Amino acid sequence: VVARGPRTAALLDRNGRRVTSLAEAGDVAAAEFSRSGRLLATGSRDRITRLWDASDGRFRSELVGHAGQITDVAFSPKGTIVATASTDGTARIWSTESGALIAVLVGHIGSVDDVEISPDGLTVATAGEDRTARVWQADTGGPPALRPGRPGPRAARALHHPRRPA
Repeated sequence: VVARGPRTAALLDRNGRRVTSLAEAGDVAAAEFSRSGRLLATGSRDRITRLWDASDGRFRSELVGHAGQITDVAFSPKGTIVATASTDGTARIWSTESGALIAVLVGHIGSVDDVEISPDGLTVATAGEDRTARVWQADTGGPPALRPGRPGPRAARALHHPRRPA
């Protein structure tokens, strides 16, 4: 996915050739494909996450509710939920089928910069500029486990996808 201006992005193939344009994509700040490759989520500076059909770029739905720009998006392994992170200090969990908000994850101080969903789809990890990582229940947004002192980009990914020794 490549941003092509303030309201348009392009979906490219592996060789960099344009497959289609994503009209009204917003100013894209984050993008991720579902594991199946069927869906694409784009998070924009206009505070909206958009879901697209990845095969043809057809718009599917808007996920609206953040008060700040979207910083990261992540799909569950089955693609039934998507999690979003924002500069508004929250992360949110949404149904990809209905677009319904499942949970608002509140607890970070400042921007939430990273969000990941565990390989089993049961938990959501977030990391923020407050230098903490938190682990939440994916189905309810239930109480987080606080992991202080896990600073840096992609800290949530490290919680769910630890590096394996070479």
